[in-house]
Amino acid sequence: MGVNMFKNLFLIVLLIFIFSFTAACSTGTRYRGDYPFKESNWIREGKPLVFEDTKWYPTDDVENLLDREMEYMGEYESVPFYIEKRDVRPFQRLYTKFGYHKFRVFSKRKPND
Repeated sequence: MGVNMFKNLFLIVLLIFIFSFTAACSTGTRYRGDYPFKESNWIREGKPLVFEDTKWYPTDDVENLLDREMEYMGEYESVPFYIEKRDVRPFQRLYTKFGYHKFRVFSKRKPND
């Protein structure tokens, strides 16, 4: 009876280890929670973001960038916006977070100008 109990205890500990390991590996790989599921209406309607008295218009371009490549610059109508860390003034683009590693591009020129 002692050997059989040891085997059962070993299997229970092994299963707990496996389940905790798989849970730890999957944490944070699908959803980060720091971006909206849907963009704000003002972006979807093509209205500009105003930064330093300049209007920046949303484009159809979406860039794949890592969060660590971006620098937070502020918020406009409760939407955070960013620049690329390597960018220098005068900035050519601003970005809003659109999805996981996806950023909507804003430019100074209104589309179709």
